[in-house]
Amino acid sequence: MAYWNKIWLSPVNPSLEGFLGVIASLADSRSKNHPNMGGADQSASGAGQLQEQLRDLERLYRHVSEAIRDAVLTTDAQGKIVSVNPAAEKMFGRAAFEILGQNLDILMPAHLRKVQVAMLKARLRASGASPDWNPLRMRGLHKNGEELVLEITFGEHSKAGERLFTGVIRDVNRQERAEDALRRSEERYRALFEEAVHGMYRCSVGGKFLDVNAALVKMLGYDSREQVLSMDLGHDLYAYPEEREALIQQAQRAPQTEVEVTWKRRDGGLIVVRINGHAVTGDAGQLQEFEAIAEDITERKNLEEQLRQSQKAEAVGQLAGGIAHDFNNIINIITGYCELLSREFGGHEPLQQRVAEIHSAAQRAITLTRPLLAFSRHQAPDAQVMSLNQTIWETHKLLRRLIPTTIDLVPLLDAELGRARVDPSQVQQALMNLVVNARDAIPVSGKIVIQTANMDLSPRDSDGVPPPGKYVRLSVSDNGCGMTDETRAHVFEPFFTTKEKGKGTGLGLATVQGIVRQNRGYIRVESVPGEGSVFHIFFPRVEEESDRLEAEKPPLDALGGTETILVADDELAIRKMVCASLKKLGYSVLSAKDGEEAIKISHEYAGPIHLVVADVIMPKANGLEAWKAIRKQRRETRALFISGYTADVLDDSHVIGSEFSIMEKPFAIDDLLLKIRGILDQPEKLFVV
Repeated sequence: MAYWNKIWLSPVNPSLEGFLGVIASLADSRSKNHPNMGGADQSASGAGQLQEQLRDLERLYRHVSEAIRDAVLTTDAQGKIVSVNPAAEKMFGRAAFEILGQNLDILMPAHLRKVQVAMLKARLRASGASPDWNPLRMRGLHKNGEELVLEITFGEHSKAGERLFTGVIRDVNRQERAEDALRRSEERYRALFEEAVHGMYRCSVGGKFLDVNAALVKMLGYDSREQVLSMDLGHDLYAYPEEREALIQQAQRAPQTEVEVTWKRRDGGLIVVRINGHAVTGDAGQLQEFEAIAEDITERKNLEEQLRQSQKAEAVGQLAGGIAHDFNNIINIITGYCELLSREFGGHEPLQQRVAEIHSAAQRAITLTRPLLAFSRHQAPDAQVMSLNQTIWETHKLLRRLIPTTIDLVPLLDAELGRARVDPSQVQQALMNLVVNARDAIPVSGKIVIQTANMDLSPRDSDGVPPPGKYVRLSVSDNGCGMTDETRAHVFEPFFTTKEKGKGTGLGLATVQGIVRQNRGYIRVESVPGEGSVFHIFFPRVEEESDRLEAEKPPLDALGGTETILVADDELAIRKMVCASLKKLGYSVLSAKDGEEAIKISHEYAGPIHLVVADVIMPKANGLEAWKAIRKQRRETRALFISGYTADVLDDSHVIGSEFSIMEKPFAIDDLLLKIRGILDQPEKLFVV
C-alpha cells in the first residue's frame, strides 16, 4: 500500500481531511480484510483482487474529487499538473484541458511565481516525512486576471514509483468577504442598538437584563449600564409585577408582542412604556430570551388624557351655554311681560308690588346664568368700567357652594377700591378658577382669602410685571401645600397639572392667564412649598365714572316710530312680546320663526325693511346668516342681534366694522326699544357694542 502510505492529512482544512481521509481509511480497511494483499508471494488471484481494489479507490477518488467544493489539483515532482477537479476549473476560470500538462505556476500571478514556487519547495523540504498541518496562504490567478487569496493544504504520495503531490485549495476571498460582511453587520447592529432613540434590551425569562442600550439607561434614570444590568425586572423595574407575568405568557403564545406596562424609574417616578418585542425560543420551542424596544409614552398618555378631559370640559361648557340660552329666553319672557303688566296696571298698587316681586325673582335668576356663560366662554365681549368688589360679591355665594365647610372663604375687599375696565363675566370665571385651584391645594382644612386693593407702582416698586402704573389688584391666597420654583415656572402652561390622573385638565390657570391678558391685565404668582400660594391679578385703574350708571330714559312715546322691523326668533313667547311692544309704538312689524323664514319674508316683501331684530342662535339659519342673505338684496337694512349665548357665531372679526349691534338676553323691553330707536335715528353711525 505504498500508494497511500505517505498521504498527509491536515485537520486545519476540513475538505482535505474529508477527501483524502476517507480514501486512506478505506484503503486501510481493505488491507485488513485481505491480509494477503501485503505479502511477497501473492497468488495471481490475490494480485487481481488488489488491482480491483485499487481501481475502486481510484473511482472513489474521482467521485469525491468531483463532488468536493474546494479545488483539488495533483502535480508530479516537477510541478506539472496531472489532474484537476471541476471546482478547480471554476476557481481559476479555466477548462481542464487548459490546465492539465501545464506547470503549476500558470495559476499564480506572474510577479509572484518565483516567490511562491520557492515557498512550496521550502515547505516540502522542511516537512520531509513529517507533515506540516498548517495551510499555506498564497495568491492565485483567475483567467480574467483577478488575483485570488488561497489557502493550500497538500500531501505527498506515490504511484508506480512516481512522486505526486495532491493539494486541496480554498478561495478565502469569499470567506473573508463573508466575515467582513458579518463584522460590518454586527457593527451596524451595535451602532443602531446604542444610538437608538428608544430603549432596547434583551432579558432572560428569569428576570435579568442581558443587554441594554444607552437610551434605556437614560429612560430609567440610571448612570451606567452596569446598574441596569444588575436589576431584577420583577422587583426593581415593574411597578405591577403581574404585568410582567402577563407579558411572559403572551410571549409564549405568540412570537411578536406589543403591550403597555408601567415601569419604575430610579427616582421612584412611574412611566408608561410601550414594549414591542419578540420571543427567542430554543429547539424545543421553550422561551429562552426576550428582545424588545421600549418607548416611554408617559407624556403622550398624559396629553391624551388631558385632551379627553378638555373635550369633556368643552362638552359641559356647550351644555351649560345651551342651558343658559334657554333659561335666558324664559327669564326674558318673564321680565318682558312684567314690564308690560307694570305699564297696564300703573295705578294699581297691589298688582304693581306683585309684578315687582316677580321681576325681582327673575333678576336673581339672571345671576345664576352668568357663571354658566362664563364657564362656557360663549358670551359676547362686554367690557365695562366697574368696581371688582361688585363682581366678587355676586360670585361669593356660588363660590361658597364649591368650597367644603372645612375651608374658610374670607373676602377682604377695599371699600375705596378704584374702577377698572373689564368684562365682569370673565372676571367671575377667573375668580372661580383661582378659588377652585386654591381649594385643591388644601389637603383637609384651611383658609382661602379673596382680597382687593389699590396699587400705585413706581419704577422702584415694579419688577417689570406689571410695569409702573396705577392698578386695581385682585388677590386669591391659600395656606395649602404651595409650589416649588419648578412647578411655579410651568403653572400657566396649557395642560400642565400636578394633580393626579383624572383630577384635572391643566386648563384652569391657563384660562385665567388668557382672561387677564384679554382684559389688558397682568398676573403674578408667589408660593412657598408647605406654606401656600397667592395669585395677584393687576388691572389698570381708570378714573372714569361707571359707564353702566342708570341714564335718564326718554318717555315711552319718544321711542315709537313708523319704520318696518323684521323680528326673527325661534322662541315664540319672546317673538310675540317684542312684536307686540313694537306694534303698540306704531312700528310695522314682520315676524319670522327662524332665519330661513326671515330670508323668505325679505324676498317676498315689497316695501323697505329698515331693521332686522334677530336671535343669534336659530334653527335652519342663524341670525348672522339670515342678515347677510337679506343684505345682498337690501343694502340699507341694519341689524340688532339679541342673544345670551353666541356660541362663536359672532366673534371679534364679525363685530368690528359691521353695521349691526348686539343686545344680551335677558333684556328690558325699554332698553330694547331705546336701542332700536337709536339705530334708526342715526343711520350713518356704525353701532358696535
